[in-house]
Amino acid sequence: MDQFRAFPHYGDTLRGAGAIAQYLFGSRSDRRRVYYFVEKGAIPVFRVGVILCARKSTLQAWVEAQERRSCAEWAQPDSVQNVSEVL
Repeated sequence: MDQFRAFPHYGDTLRGAGAIAQYLFGSRSDRRRVYYFVEKGAIPVFRVGVILCARKSTLQAWVEAQERRSCAEWAQPDSVQNVSEVL
């Protein structure tokens, strides 16, 4: 694996669905969830040959964008008519 150290994003790159699952969900055993989200086009990944890869910085930016979108939806007054609907 030392040949990859010349790659500028070496420390930022996650290699394999298990590594991506560990980063996103906290468990390598959730790699099936990663494959599901990849199939749906829901998470930003790329392949190097047959290996599924993602950059930590890209995933972090994607999570932050998801949070902003979710917060914006909750901030719209039409999204919730009554607080009791949420509870």
